Amino acid sequence: MRKRKILLDFCWSVALVLLIIYRPFVGTLNYDTFLALLEANRFSFEVDDWEGSGFLNGRLYIVHIGDEQLGIYEYDSHEAMLIDSSFVCRHGTSISNPISGYMVQITWPSNPYWFKRDLIIVQYTGTNRRIINFLHLNLELFAGHGYR
Repeated sequence: MRKRKILLDFCWSVALVLLIIYRPFVGTLNYDTFLALLEANRFSFEVDDWEGSGFLNGRLYIVHIGDEQLGIYEYDSHEAMLIDSSFVCRHGTSISNPISGYMVQITWPSNPYWFKRDLIIVQYTGTNRRIINFLHLNLELFAGHGYR
């Protein structure tokens, strides 16, 4: 009985620590709320003052976390984000837009991860487990490394 109580106390302690370390966001996620979520989870980051377009139709913002980089595409509507996310192949290495007729094959330095939620798509190419866990906790993986 005592072993069970100790194990239960340990499990609750681990769960509490995980809730403190990784705080999931509740609400509509856009670029600004995503940055606030990064801050709330104690990520140190820098935002490029460059704003432009990338492979997708959303507005692309670049965020640096140490030596790592996130590409954040922001959309005016959830529907527009869903349409753009459908253009990324499940392996995350090509983007094919049947509307415009273009297709691009991308060579990444490592396996890409593609996540989405609400008004944003986040593309991450890296191996930092803390960043990957944070993205998995707060967004939906829809293509790239680990997607089945």
